[in-house]
Amino acid sequence: MDDSAAGCRRRDTGGYTALRAEWGLSIGTIGLLTSITFVGMMFGAVLGGRLADRIGRRTVILSSVVFYSLFSLAAAASPNVEWLGVFRILTGIGLQAMTGVLLVFVSEMYPHLRGRYQAILLGLGCIGVSLVAGISSLLVPLGPGMWRWVIGVGALGVVGCILGLRILPESVRWQVDNGRTVQAERLVNRLEAKARLKIGGALPDPVVAQETAPGVLGDLFTRRYLGRLVVLSICMICFILLNYGFNGWVATLLVERGLPNAEALRIAFSISLASVPGAFLAYPVIDRFERRAVGAVSMVVVALSLLIFAFAPNATVMVASGFVLTARKDAQCSAVQVQWVTPLWSFSMYSSATN
Repeated sequence: MDDSAAGCRRRDTGGYTALRAEWGLSIGTIGLLTSITFVGMMFGAVLGGRLADRIGRRTVILSSVVFYSLFSLAAAASPNVEWLGVFRILTGIGLQAMTGVLLVFVSEMYPHLRGRYQAILLGLGCIGVSLVAGISSLLVPLGPGMWRWVIGVGALGVVGCILGLRILPESVRWQVDNGRTVQAERLVNRLEAKARLKIGGALPDPVVAQETAPGVLGDLFTRRYLGRLVVLSICMICFILLNYGFNGWVATLLVERGLPNAEALRIAFSISLASVPGAFLAYPVIDRFERRAVGAVSMVVVALSLLIFAFAPNATVMVASGFVLTARKDAQCSAVQVQWVTPLWSFSMYSSATN
């Protein structure tokens, strides 16, 4: 029910359904709980992006993981729906700050093959989707209160933070852009030494990047960037609506259509399995074809799958269309959300603009 540390959203696949039954909540209250997380995510995106441009990518990523992990645990222990809503807002702040900055970090550290590395990152992160769906399908039917364990899984992000303290470096580009050239050169030398040891020979000559003028957040509203901002904002609004509107509600809506809770959870779990191959589908094409084309094709497939799912006559068609929908949606995430957006902005406002 929270974001995984790799940036792939873990969706509710039964927790809200069980919560509704246990606390006697209306469908409107469940909708409010689902939507209220976006409030925190909105502030988290803006705050995380600005902080990452000021104090560094690594600091924001690791501190955000701790932040959302703590409030995931607090949400799992919520005594009532009001406190659950508060903790969900705070969780949203941390998880979106982490996710957006993490995507920028990977794009900066792997500029020439960022598409493929992002596809790998998203694919590995999306394993969390299937894991949480599987956990939910096993735990939720066991009885009242088991939904708390599903929410509490988000607290495991602390484990990733501990590992990150040891192995995650600061972005070279951020260090150079903020006058920390000595630290940047030291990191590059260390990475190059590891690369030479791995390949057993000399590295190609480095390509000197052209200097870019520093930018500020207000540049987004200038003639150069405004068109990109409008188009990409529309894409992201639709993606978020689809991502959470479909995956966040699928189990609840299936129960509303008359399916037993256990069957709804099984269908949601089956559909969630598409997240991993869907993300990896972007790997062979993301750096080979134009990202606008990859994104456009994915959007058309997603739209058709969504229509089929909406009017599916039986569970088989529902699972098949939902599987294709989820797979192509995550491929679209790699093409549009990650790889098309970040390179369009000036270096010095990468994180602020992308978030």
